[in-house]
Amino acid sequence: MESKFLIKITFIGIGDVLFELRRIYAPRTIDHLVNKLPFKGRAIPQRNTISIPIGLKMSVEKGHTFVKSGDIAYWPLNDTLVIYMVDSKTYSPVNLLGKSINDILEIGRKIRTGTMVTIEAVNS
Repeated sequence: MESKFLIKITFIGIGDVLFELRRIYAPRTIDHLVNKLPFKGRAIPQRNTISIPIGLKMSVEKGHTFVKSGDIAYWPLNDTLVIYMVDSKTYSPVNLLGKSINDILEIGRKIRTGTMVTIEAVNS
C-alpha cells in the first residue's frame, strides 16, 4: 500500500484544498478513509477549525493533542475530519492524517455551516 495519498477537498462554490496524507501517522484510519472515497458531506466551521462528519467510527490511533495550522486529523470522539486553521491544543486526542498542500486559510474564511463538501483521491 502507498505510504502517501493525495486527496482533494472541494468546498462547493468556494474552492479546493489539496492534502497529503501520510500512512505513518495513522495507517488504519487513513486506509479506512481512502477506501470510503469519494465522499460527500457538509462542513461545520468552528473556532479556527473546519469539521466534516465522516462516519469512519475509528478509535484513537497514535493520538496527538497538539496540531499545527494546515493539519488534517480524524477526531474519534466526534467521528469527524478536522482541518486546523491555527496551531492548537486539541480537546481530546486526534489521529493526525496529514497537511494541506495549498493555503487553507483563504478558503477557510469563506466556509459557512452547511457548505457542501466533496472529498476525493487525486491520482499522483
